[in-house]
Amino acid sequence: MREFASRKSEAAFAELARRHVDLVYSAALRMVCDAHLAQDVTQGVFIALAQSARQLADRPVLSGWLHRTAQNIASNTVRSEVRRRAREEKAVAMNELLGNEPDATWEMISPQLDAALGELDEADRDALMLRYFERKSAREMAAILGTSEEAAQIVADLRKELAGDGIEFFNGVSYRHLMMWRGGVATTHLTPPHDITGKPVEEHLPKGAGADLLRDLTRRSAAILREHPVNQARRAAGKAEASSIWFWGQGTRPSVPTLKERFGVDGSVISAVDLVNGLGRLAGLNLIKVPGATGFLDTDYAAKGRYGLESLKSRDFLLLHIEAPDEAGHMGRADLKKEAIERIDELIIGPMLQGLGALGDFAILLMPDHATPSQLKTHSPEPVPFALMTSAQFKSGGGAPHRYTEDEGTATGVLVGDGYHLIESLFGGPLITSSN
Repeated sequence: MREFASRKSEAAFAELARRHVDLVYSAALRMVCDAHLAQDVTQGVFIALAQSARQLADRPVLSGWLHRTAQNIASNTVRSEVRRRAREEKAVAMNELLGNEPDATWEMISPQLDAALGELDEADRDALMLRYFERKSAREMAAILGTSEEAAQIVADLRKELAGDGIEFFNGVSYRHLMMWRGGVATTHLTPPHDITGKPVEEHLPKGAGADLLRDLTRRSAAILREHPVNQARRAAGKAEASSIWFWGQGTRPSVPTLKERFGVDGSVISAVDLVNGLGRLAGLNLIKVPGATGFLDTDYAAKGRYGLESLKSRDFLLLHIEAPDEAGHMGRADLKKEAIERIDELIIGPMLQGLGALGDFAILLMPDHATPSQLKTHSPEPVPFALMTSAQFKSGGGAPHRYTEDEGTATGVLVGDGYHLIESLFGGPLITSSN
């Protein structure tokens, strides 16, 4: 895609078409139920692909975008009276293409399949298209979607050995993955690993209700990982090994209103941290997968900014989360935290402020979700600074200048006791502080 976008290479586009034409055509055929109309839809999809090449150049997965575009074009096609008559005239040809004795179950579910895919957010649709339509292996999916290959192998083997009786394992990003315990206990006392960096773990193993099962899974995971191929390779290379699973941050799904229900807005979320993406989904946000977003210090800051601005062309709201400063704090590296903040300022905040002006009136809220002092290497409860600015304030110069620091924030005397009120202020409500 990059080759075609940068050089308009016909050979590159021909290769893109060769790779994806079967996927697009089969989806179109299911949608319009006519072989000739499906060809028209397929042609329209690849025309749209050529027109959108520059915006899609950095996209790691095209299949989800191609499917959604096919769905849009097919929807317009079947509404046309001329196309509807053409579809009826070609019914015989369609039946020949699909076979004389189509599977009854497939006939029943195929009309629902594409509608269901269309309802998924981008990340889920891409994952399903890769696995079940493009037949990608877990390793290939990990490389494309950003989950490390090593983690994919380990989680796959843990799933094989430990899953069952309500226990399920799911891949995440970096060192954060998910175990689901259906019908389990959510009150077990668990310790976040970043709270005990460099300390013995024995006294911090799970305690209370449900602890026996979690401790048993931890013990069995250590036995599995001891001679796991990934660890053997890391050992040979002199790298740190994955010694066991570690449970922390448990919870059950809350029932919360979406931002659409609260404020009447559609929005998106960009994050490499699954916890944030999960909160975004609960809030009704569309998940955007950004190539190079790692949830670590090597994340592609500029790409997150670009994808964020692009999303705001079609949606009202964006939650853009960057994990890098938090990771530097857990490492005790104030120098790396400073570097991460500087890169956020240069590659995300600056370009965002420049680009937002072209989109009309806006409001922007900048804030951390908690403090992670480098000296402590863990989270701390003190208030954090925030900056809230509207486009009108931006155009007028923003009033008296302030540095975005804890000390400057404290000096203002403004304290928002309940942080969840800030989003109300972002959407035009009054700023509710501890003094009012």
